[in-house]
Amino acid sequence: MVEVPNAQGLEPVPSTPEAFGELIKTEVAKYTKVVKAANIKTE
Repeated sequence: MVEVPNAQGLEPVPSTPEAFGELIKTEVAKYTKVVKAANIKTE
């Protein structure tokens, strides 16, 4: 199961559900700013 992510340049790391939830929150906040700054709209 590790070969596919590694072939894509990803490195799986152990985590907790809470840590994963925090990662998702920070990523959504980061990309929300990018989308707004670039004035990206849905079709």
